[in-house]
Order: sequence, then C-alpha cells, then structure tokens
Amino acid sequence: MKKGTYHTKETKERMSESQKGENHPFHGRYHSEETKQKIRLARAKQVNTKESNKRRSETLKGRTFSEESKEKMRQHALKRFSKKENHPFYGKKRPEVGRINSEKFKGITYDERHGKKKSKEIRQKLSEKRALQILPFYDTKIELKIQGFLEELGITYLKQFYVKEIKNKYRCDIFVPSFNLIIEVDGDYFHGNPKFYSKKELTKKQQEQKIRDKLRTDQLIQQGFRVIRLWEDDIKDMTKVKFQELVQ
Repeated sequence: MKKGTYHTKETKERMSESQKGENHPFHGRYHSEETKQKIRLARAKQVNTKESNKRRSETLKGRTFSEESKEKMRQHALKRFSKKENHPFYGKKRPEVGRINSEKFKGITYDERHGKKKSKEIRQKLSEKRALQILPFYDTKIELKIQGFLEELGITYLKQFYVKEIKNKYRCDIFVPSFNLIIEVDGDYFHGNPKFYSKKELTKKQQEQKIRDKLRTDQLIQQGFRVIRLWEDDIKDMTKVKFQELVQ
C-alpha cells in the first residue's frame, strides 16, 4: 500500500469481518503467564500524551457496548479497585488549580455562576451522567442473599436496573423481567425501619429517604410494575420458601 493512501470504510469493514470469530488467527489460543507479564511490563512503560489520549478518544466515539460487555468491565473494575492502592488516584494530591476553583466558587449556585438557562442544561447533563453510574460498587449482604434465592429458584434478574419509565428515574436494587417485578432491599437504618425508629426518632436524611421511597413506589405501581420492599431485619431470618411465596 502506497504511503499517504488509506483504506475506505467499506474495505475496513470487510477486513474486520474476515478476522472475526474462528477466522481470527488467535482464535482458541491463549497467552502464557510469561507473555502476559511481558505485556503488563511493556504497558507500564507507556506514556500517555494528550495527543495519544485524543486519538484513543476519537477511535471510541460512537462505539456501543453490549450489556454483557458492560457487566464484564464493571466486574473487572470492582476486582481491580477492591484494594485502595490499586486506584489510579491513590496517593495523589488534588491539583492546586482544583483547590483554588473550589474555594472560588464555594457557596455560589449554578444559577449565579452560569445563568438560569445554562445551569438548567448543566443539571440535565449531570442527571443523565449520574443515571449511568452504578452505585454502590459492592452488593450488600442482604442483597446477595436475595440474589442467591433468585438464582436457586432459577429466576433471571437484573441488579441495579435503571428504571426510566417513571418521573423520578433511578436504579432499583433488583428487577425481575419475567414478573415485571422490582425488589427493593431496604437497610433498617438508611430507610428508617419503623420497627426500630419511630417518626420522632427519624433523622432528616431518613425522613427524606422515606419520602423518595414512597414517591418512587407509587409511580412504579402506576406504571404497572409490581413492587416488593424488604426490610433488612426481615431478610436476615427469611427462608427461600418464604421468599418464593412473596415473589410468585
């Protein structure tokens, strides 16, 4: 191929298709541990410049990942950052410019800083970005117990499923597509279990959370979802038989 000439988009697609699956020369083969270590060491020496980061960003523009791929990447990140020293920002200090900006705009609202029209756009973008976040990174013990029951019963479920059919969009704890069922696993303290906290004893955050819970539950039911809210204290002693009765 002559210098300065490029493959057309159609040619690139044909080349890509010819290398997929069993046609790929490395199909069915695996790197040895020694080779993997060499690759790690080589990558560790790489220096990412602004230009290389920009090129990488351009190649990924418009690319979409399947839900399976997203889950694999999430699990890899969880495993990688399970130790705090593996986090890319571990041991680093916040840049001075970040600290200065923080102090500069402290106490100033988006409306005051950007104007009402611009601040509305910013809030919308932030809302859309947060909707893609999966938090918390780790499932709680009670969530794992409920997930275990579902797996033992052979019921397919999705965790941290984004519900966009209601006004107050959010990520639910567990969604069971076959039953159109949403299961919320409520911690006794965070959600203010009335078994342990009277109305007078509730903190401001607990009160606010209760309002959000009721609002979302009402909206979900209006949209045709079944909703089951389970308290942490009840889950601790719950059996698979009892759970099956609730679900089915």
